[in-house]
Amino acid sequence: MDSFASKLLLLLVIVHVRPSLQDPSCNATERELLSNAFAFVSGFRLSQLLQNSTGRGGRDDCSAATEIRLPSRNLRGTVSWKFMRDVSSLRVLDLSGNSLRGSIPAGFWSAPLLTEVNIADNHLGGAVGFDAQHGRPLSSLLVLNLSGNRFTNSVRLSGFPRLRFLDLSRNDLRSWPSGLGGLTQLSYLDISSCNISGDGELLAGLSSLEHLDASRNWISGSFPADLPQLSRIKFLDISFNNFTGRVAAMDLRKFGAGAFVHAGVEILSENTSTPSPSLLPEDHRGEQKRSHRKLSRPLVWGLALSAALLSVLTVVMVAACVRWKGWRSEGKSKETVMTGGGAAAPPWVAEIIAGGPVDAAAPVVMFEKPLLQLTFLELVAATSGFAEETQLAEGRRSGTVYRAVLPGEIDVVIKLLDSARTMEAAAAKAMFEELKHLKHPNILPLLGFCIAGREKLLLYEYMENGDLRRWLQELPAGHPNVEDCSGDAWERGALASSSLPSQEMAAMGWATRHRIAIGIARGLAFLHHAGSKPVVHGRLVPSNVLLDDDFEPRITDFGTGGGGSTEEDVYCYGLLLVELLTGKVASPAVVAAVRRLVREKDAGRCLDPRLSQHASDSEEEERAEKEMAEALRVAFLCTAESSEKRPTMRQVVGLLKEIRPSCPAW
Repeated sequence: MDSFASKLLLLLVIVHVRPSLQDPSCNATERELLSNAFAFVSGFRLSQLLQNSTGRGGRDDCSAATEIRLPSRNLRGTVSWKFMRDVSSLRVLDLSGNSLRGSIPAGFWSAPLLTEVNIADNHLGGAVGFDAQHGRPLSSLLVLNLSGNRFTNSVRLSGFPRLRFLDLSRNDLRSWPSGLGGLTQLSYLDISSCNISGDGELLAGLSSLEHLDASRNWISGSFPADLPQLSRIKFLDISFNNFTGRVAAMDLRKFGAGAFVHAGVEILSENTSTPSPSLLPEDHRGEQKRSHRKLSRPLVWGLALSAALLSVLTVVMVAACVRWKGWRSEGKSKETVMTGGGAAAPPWVAEIIAGGPVDAAAPVVMFEKPLLQLTFLELVAATSGFAEETQLAEGRRSGTVYRAVLPGEIDVVIKLLDSARTMEAAAAKAMFEELKHLKHPNILPLLGFCIAGREKLLLYEYMENGDLRRWLQELPAGHPNVEDCSGDAWERGALASSSLPSQEMAAMGWATRHRIAIGIARGLAFLHHAGSKPVVHGRLVPSNVLLDDDFEPRITDFGTGGGGSTEEDVYCYGLLLVELLTGKVASPAVVAAVRRLVREKDAGRCLDPRLSQHASDSEEEERAEKEMAEALRVAFLCTAESSEKRPTMRQVVGLLKEIRPSCPAW
């Protein structure tokens, strides 16, 4: 009996201990990846996701990372797909019915265990999928639902050979997705309401298809020759298309008359080869009864003249409407018009396309990849018609910025250069040629440009971590009140930031911010002193400093017009340095308040509370506070009222390096 009791006790111990032994690293790793993936999505709560997985019988975060099901949760923002791709155990992803924006890079689809993705009914756009290439892993997806988004004709499916369920409905595709005909295992396909035009014969190669909804497009072809074998199909709808051919009575009984309404095909009666009037589309009914009547010559001439007059009036009215819209949109570049499929696009896009094939097919000049042949129309496709959901920033000095993924998985941002709209094409090209030579680790290089009509577009590398303003102002820790600093402000900030993932914590540490401050100073010094004449930035603010994957800063939005001087750039850098250290949006009043506290040797009260989280002990914390106070004194030199008393950016770099002599020399 004692032996039995001992074995029972040992079994209970094993049962209770086993979960903690199966994957000790899963909790921390998967939790951090999920937090980073949804860092810029409002409404997301990691604790709720973990609770849901536990309720399904899961094992804490590991189960949550296997199946992420968050449909209709009012999620808004942009998912960082590269972190989602690294969740190696992810099998199911359901983010349908939310308000997610942006585009999805091709690398995400190769997640090793991912078999089901449902991102229907969001505001996602741009290109999607990837092409099969030698040496590149193929997607393991079986189920893919992209319906109700803003995806365009840049849909590539040859990298999805195992796909069995595909829903692309309610997207503005306009043409067939590449690689669709090679999905031989596909059993369910919905491409309804996609504005697809072209021959439907590629559907015939989908030998495993059982469900086909191709309704409400502009597809042409021969029925049933250009479709898979009807004997295998269980559901069919080709209504509202341009097919030709005849529908046999047995197919009519199997699929119903609604499957062929306005499909362009003739529906045969049960016992005759003549089309059945009762089943014809409404606009063809009665045609046979009238066909034997011969119209009189005067009536024919009257109808012809009426039709001609109606056509002329239509052309005049359309031209008047276009002109009226042009008057209304003059000077209102932010006003949008509707393009096909309901996607919103700025009026300047329609203006370029209406300008003819020369403007619409304007080449994209790529400095870094000269062999990549692109046109303006491909930029339109990659941004869903420059729609709002691909927009990253509006109201910057030089123009609106959009995100796009170009062929070859080139993740870029496209800037519409509003300030150069009236500039001659030759002058713009000369300016862009000068910008391409400005290369430094701390400035964002120009990848290419496109001049279409009077619009000038610049292409830059996409920075996943976004801009510095987002990290300083949109993280949940909050900044202290500089004008009324209280002793517990630091503690409140510490409490708020302690629960953040390590990537966000890294941006809060003094070592990282010191590196960012030096990087920005180096980049600005390069612009001021590297060439024969200085390049003035003119508006250096945190939103014009982007951060790469290692939080290395890249200055952007420079060299495209605007006035100013190098001394004004130094002043702006001083304001930015104050914001970097205090976490508070800098202004002359804030600088004065911080200056007073530093003079009173009480700098700790105005520093960003998140800066204290990386100190291992009180001695290190005290040393870091002294270094930060010295950095603030550099900011005070930069913001001196007299421009003659301000240091050069080369001098600023030297001063900041002296504060932390042990910092690496980049």
